[in-house]
Amino acid sequence: MIQTNMDLEEKIGYSIRLIQKAEKLALQYSPDGFHLAFSGGKDSQTLHELTCMAGVKFHAEMSVTTVDP
Repeated sequence: MIQTNMDLEEKIGYSIRLIQKAEKLALQYSPDGFHLAFSGGKDSQTLHELTCMAGVKFHAEMSVTTVDP
């Protein structure tokens, strides 16, 4: 269960550990590991950075969204 009063460093650490744990499953589906849809927005940039920090195998691919003008 996620604590609601975690500070930023704890949230980052939790996210990195979760990504690392999920890598085993991602590698079962593809030898490339995670396929990260990247739009360039703040959410995509954050997930890309966390994935880099986790040191897992992944491939980021640009995915243009039509949400923003």
